[in-house]
Amino acid sequence: MVSITPLVVGAGFVAVAIGGLLEVTGYDEDRRRDHRRVAQVFTYGCLLMLGLGGFAVWTGATSGVLPTWAVVALAVVTVGVLGTQWKLRRAIDDSG
Repeated sequence: MVSITPLVVGAGFVAVAIGGLLEVTGYDEDRRRDHRRVAQVFTYGCLLMLGLGGFAVWTGATSGVLPTWAVVALAVVTVGVLGTQWKLRRAIDDSG
């Protein structure tokens, strides 16, 4: 049986990841260069979230049961990306 919950959750994570990637690309080159490491970690975190969200969408469309490891991974990646985004914004605001 196909469940709509993993499909919607996965689509939400995909949307958030794309929004995060668009945020990083919106920074000018000087800001990205000054905070290169944090921007890279944030970008890779968003890409990981995009992949996990895509997996959740695919799982929701095929079987409807999201594995426990995927739920835990999405939670951990979300906390990491939010923390990194907070640190990146704070660093850019302090330098700008």
